[in-house]
Amino acid sequence: ASKNTIKDLDHDIEMMKKSFHNDARSIRMDVMRLLEIFKNVKENFTPTLENFTAQFRNQFENKIKVSFAQIFSISGVKELKDANVVLLNRIKYLDIELHDVAQVVEDTESQKFYYQQKLNDLKGDNDYFIANEPTRPHVITAIISIGIVITIFAKMRQQWNAKTFKTRSDYQNYLELLKLENIRLEFYNNSHAKLQTEQDSCREQVKKNSALIREKLMDESSIQQSISLVLADIIDISKLSKQILETKLEDRLLTAV
Repeated sequence: ASKNTIKDLDHDIEMMKKSFHNDARSIRMDVMRLLEIFKNVKENFTPTLENFTAQFRNQFENKIKVSFAQIFSISGVKELKDANVVLLNRIKYLDIELHDVAQVVEDTESQKFYYQQKLNDLKGDNDYFIANEPTRPHVITAIISIGIVITIFAKMRQQWNAKTFKTRSDYQNYLELLKLENIRLEFYNNSHAKLQTEQDSCREQVKKNSALIREKLMDESSIQQSISLVLADIIDISKLSKQILETKLEDRLLTAV
């Protein structure tokens, strides 16, 4: 038994050695992979990014910023631009409001459908119970019967009420709830329409302001030339940024050993 135990221990030790050897190899391979990644980033990504940053800073400070300053110096342009900023913020806010109101309308429609289904389920029994409600005897009949019919009516009325009360009560409750949901739906539909009208008006005003800005720029030939040059520079910067975004590491470097 002791010999078998020693053999098992020797086997386990050998397996552990192999495991340690494999782990050490994997660690060495991962370290080499990380070093290659670092080398790629240092030699390819970093210079390209630094070049992009330098070009962008130069273009922005020396051309774009100056051109925008010239544009905003034109009478009325800055005011129109500021007005558009306010309008665009309002449009974003109205987007949120419209979404919220639309959600309330959807929920209300769902509740309406639920209440209407309940009313449909109860309508047959409710109508039958109402049609068969005991009626109070005529005064003359009551006198002739010496009040007996009144006693019978009271008992029948009590039995009828006990048997039909829940159905009639539920039916009336669902009618009231449906009425409230209709009022709620009308209110929020009107709110949605008003918000949508305001947002459409804001969008239209933004278009008008933008058109006025373009008209003012068209009247300034020097500004047009400056803008054309800036746009050309922006296109060059965009191409460089695209080059950065499209640069990627080889797939083999992204997979651990």
